[in-house]
Amino acid sequence: MLKTIFNLVIFIISVLAIHAVYKSVRIPVNFTMSVTKEIKASPSKVFLDALTYNSQWDLWHPWKKIDPAFRLQFDGPASGQGSLIFWNSKRRGQGEISWKSSEPPFKNSWSVNVSDFGGKWIFDFEIVPDDVDDNLVKLTWTISGKRVPMEKPFWYFFDLEGMLRRDMAAGLENIKVLTESGGH
Repeated sequence: MLKTIFNLVIFIISVLAIHAVYKSVRIPVNFTMSVTKEIKASPSKVFLDALTYNSQWDLWHPWKKIDPAFRLQFDGPASGQGSLIFWNSKRRGQGEISWKSSEPPFKNSWSVNVSDFGGKWIFDFEIVPDDVDDNLVKLTWTISGKRVPMEKPFWYFFDLEGMLRRDMAAGLENIKVLTESGGH
């Protein structure tokens, strides 16, 4: 009887493991995810208060609240070509963010290298003004990139897409509070 229960448990665990491996292998290599937040501020205010200078990431980035050991380090110019942000976190790993392009006050883009898995992502921020209200915008944060094969099981087992979406929503909420409260 005990042997039968043991064999059944092993069988169920094996089926679940095979299913999980199958699901993680089927996760597409390329990904794009976006989160949008409505903010009561002008495009230039959102851009200047939150997205122009690297040091502003320290004011709104959500990982700071998630991991008290989270650290940002800045190198190069404060903004634009050659500006770099390095992060180190016990819970979110480490990596580098470099300025990619900008179209003030509506778009900003950074290249992101996630050291832990070798992932290369793009962070795009787009500010779309409201058609009627000059002090209302929709800010969209889009993350796109390629999943390296080694990290695909983590996307499945730990719901990394869900985690990133929650982090993006928290970051946009922090930008909303920062810009609607008068900036830094």
